[in-house]
Amino acid sequence: MLSARNTAATSAPTSQYSEAPMLDAMVQAGTIPPLEQRLPADVFTVGPGVYLTTEQLPDWQPGVYGGTLRAAHAVANWAPDIFVAMNEPLLMAPKIDVQGIVGNVVKDFKIENNNQDFTFTLRKGLKWSDGEPVTTEDVRFTFEDIYGNDKISPSGLPNVFRAGYSNAGDPGVLTIVDDYTFKISFNQPYGGFPRALTIEGWKGYTDTINPSHYLKKYHINYTPIEDFAADLQRLNLTGGEWWQVFADKRCQNWDMTNPRCVDYPGLYPWIPKDSGSPSVLTWERNPYYFKVDTKGQQLPYIDKIVSTQQDNVEMVNLKVMSGDVDFLRESTALVKMPLYKQNEAQAGFTISLLEMHVDSSNIMFNETFDDPQWQKVSQDLRFRQAVSLAQNRQEMIDNVYYGYASVSKETVDPAYAAQDLDKANQLLDDMGLTKKDSEGMRLYPDGSKMDILLENGQQAPDLAPIAELVASNLAKVGIRVTVKPIDSSLHGTKGAANELQMWVMWSHDQ
Repeated sequence: MLSARNTAATSAPTSQYSEAPMLDAMVQAGTIPPLEQRLPADVFTVGPGVYLTTEQLPDWQPGVYGGTLRAAHAVANWAPDIFVAMNEPLLMAPKIDVQGIVGNVVKDFKIENNNQDFTFTLRKGLKWSDGEPVTTEDVRFTFEDIYGNDKISPSGLPNVFRAGYSNAGDPGVLTIVDDYTFKISFNQPYGGFPRALTIEGWKGYTDTINPSHYLKKYHINYTPIEDFAADLQRLNLTGGEWWQVFADKRCQNWDMTNPRCVDYPGLYPWIPKDSGSPSVLTWERNPYYFKVDTKGQQLPYIDKIVSTQQDNVEMVNLKVMSGDVDFLRESTALVKMPLYKQNEAQAGFTISLLEMHVDSSNIMFNETFDDPQWQKVSQDLRFRQAVSLAQNRQEMIDNVYYGYASVSKETVDPAYAAQDLDKANQLLDDMGLTKKDSEGMRLYPDGSKMDILLENGQQAPDLAPIAELVASNLAKVGIRVTVKPIDSSLHGTKGAANELQMWVMWSHDQ
């Protein structure tokens, strides 16, 4: 039997707990109950080594309350830096890793029966941001009334809850032990399950726990269809599609920067509030947040977050240079380093180079893109190997990442990691891609023009120069690529509709 407990820091005695002045004022006004009634009995204490290892942050100190954090985003209703700052997985590990996993939203977890049985214990007294208690009823509701309803979840249980994280894997079985304990069991060993609940795909607790007291108001099993009338009309639903109302009302971790989720019951450090403007997103501290620091100060330290939408990622960076943004992460890039250094003093910001938890740029192929000739070529392994061999990764590392990068050993086969144009050309010839146009560019086997559309989003400044280098390198082996930068939201929409042919984007390699 393996057991993991949240022992990262020693909790302060209840009498030593303190809160932000803005919350103290709300207590005095009778808006919220006293702090001792808002914190769980099993409080999570944040100290050295909890979020970052002591080697990465050797001088950790408790913070000071107050202030507004100013941020910026380039896509409507999506602020990636705030999403990351707010996201709360069921389990966690220092520095977004898979080593040293402990309880986060849950107090602890236990692994038994050769990695087949996983028992989780909720924090007693844990409350949603509206003050309602969190219990295993919220877990049962998630599995039975959300995943178990074919209108809400047509594909059933998500892969994370299937053996081996596979669509072909048998579904795990939920057992509610008591109000604070639940077990998920699999019919075969699933040792990667804790990892999947910790970091895989930026998992959040909403995969496992949802506010049933709120969502039951929009579920046909608990509320008559007549009560959905106003929302059905608002969404222009004329066939009684209550499940679409439910989907509109439910907010998962990915949705918490969307204005539709204002005041949605959550377990996050900040809760979205109405800003009064479609281009401004606002969050305020959660009075019921379950974490404190080693001094007993209820977290978070910052009172409020405001993120303002900009036209594109370049405009986001310009707001940094003008001193109008306090924190930026995803929209930064090493390619901008000279500009950052030039403006650092006058704009009053500092630059920190942190460990990258993803491959910063990978070439993505859509092998089912609606083009029969493309499908035939891209589904041939030799083509993808040739594309890899055509790339000069060292050039990318030197020119875009200033040497602060290395070739991935996970997503790139070492045999195809170094540029070898002769070998790439040979593979393409072996595929039958020997016909060329007057410019020396390869044609599809049927003689039609091969012009691959590489559409890169605006998620980060390094994606555009990487896309251009990919296209330039492929031209050296006779593959014509047209690079087209598009808005990140459009990129997501086209991806969901299977309308992207090729693009560059980051990915995980752990």
